[in-house]
Amino acid sequence: MLLAVKVWALGHLLATGMLRDVVLFGALLAWAIALFAVLRRRDRLTGTTYPAGTLRGDVTTVLIGVVVWAIFAFWLHQALIGVNPMA
Repeated sequence: MLLAVKVWALGHLLATGMLRDVVLFGALLAWAIALFAVLRRRDRLTGTTYPAGTLRGDVTTVLIGVVVWAIFAFWLHQALIGVNPMA
């Protein structure tokens, strides 16, 4: 999830250059980077390990993500945010 926030914030930083956008998306990018580092350090200290993912789970996640992204990008972004990313 943090990787998605990083990609999302970086994409918005590259696409826009207004000060308000740099402040908002830059702060979210910095937060995601810092939180990732903190969580990795915590897991190493406590010895936490996570089970490996499955190919089926990865494919399902990617397909659902692409569908939700397309719905938001092509139809909901204009209505909810007020900016048409396709223009």
